[in-house]
Amino acid sequence: MGVSTVHAGLLEVPEAYAEAQIARDGLGSAPGVLALPVLSSFDYLVLREDETARRLIRPRVRQFVAEDVAAGGTLIATLAEFAACDLNAKTAAERLHLHVNTAYYRLERIAERTGCDLRRLADVMELLIAVRLLGAG
Repeated sequence: MGVSTVHAGLLEVPEAYAEAQIARDGLGSAPGVLALPVLSSFDYLVLREDETARRLIRPRVRQFVAEDVAAGGTLIATLAEFAACDLNAKTAAERLHLHVNTAYYRLERIAERTGCDLRRLADVMELLIAVRLLGAG
């Protein structure tokens, strides 16, 4: 089930219905409820089906995501935690129950394989968007 944002009046019912459909489609085949008001703008933007955005993903990044998913997603999980910890590798390592050197090693591998600089927010965002758009996040 999908839940839209708050709308007022009958004239806004079509827009509310369209939002609820987007939320429902965001669940994929998983059961449950997805309410748009609890999502961040980032989550909403990557929730939408957009083939053009997928085509804009650089080949190296696309290959990285595909290979890491096939290998179990360890590097993607490290990247996601690194981002969740405000780009603090030490905190990410603690939350992942890793030695900090292991976290740094994984981040270096991601940078080598993608050509992204993980000290730049724009590059980290590009990777996170690619992971989400490719269905790996």
